Parts: sequence; structure tokens; C-alpha cells
Amino acid sequence: MLSKLPTNVPPHLSLRFLKIYCNSGDLQRARRLFDQIPEPDLLAWTVLISGYTRHGFLKESINLYASLRARRIVPDNLLLLSVAKACAALGDVRNV
Repeated sequence: MLSKLPTNVPPHLSLRFLKIYCNSGDLQRARRLFDQIPEPDLLAWTVLISGYTRHGFLKESINLYASLRARRIVPDNLLLLSVAKACAALGDVRNV
């Protein structure tokens, strides 16, 4: 694993690093990388939100989803499934 977060990562590599960090559970580094992406696309949002859900950071997953919706980005079914899992695990059916 990389010892420090790369800077000025080209967009096509940002998603790759984001997936690696999320899959390894390094969500802090994944979030820092995500925050460096000027205009994250739906796939980047989905990778990060799914990573948070998969590793048990359920409130963070839901908060990220709220940020995505505030930007008027339309979620796809995969992202909605991940957020629904987070809501169900929290017992928060109002947000499902």
C-alpha cells in the first residue's frame, strides 16, 4: 500500500486508487482522495459510499448520500442499495 496519498492524481487513476483504499478499509485515505477530486462523478460517490457501508461506517455513508443529493446528483440502483443497507443496519427506515 502507498505510504502517503499521491497528489495531482489524474482523474482516470483517482477512481482506481479510491477503489483500492475502500477495498482495503483505508477509508480515511479514500476520503482525502475523494475530496481532492474537483467534480466527483456518480461512480466515485458510489465507491466511497459503498466502502463506508461495507466497513460499518453507516452514518458517514448516509451523510455522504445527503451531500450527493444536495448536489442534485441522481443516484443509481447500486448506490441506493448501499445506502439502504446502511439505513437498515442502523434501523433508520425513514431514510431508506
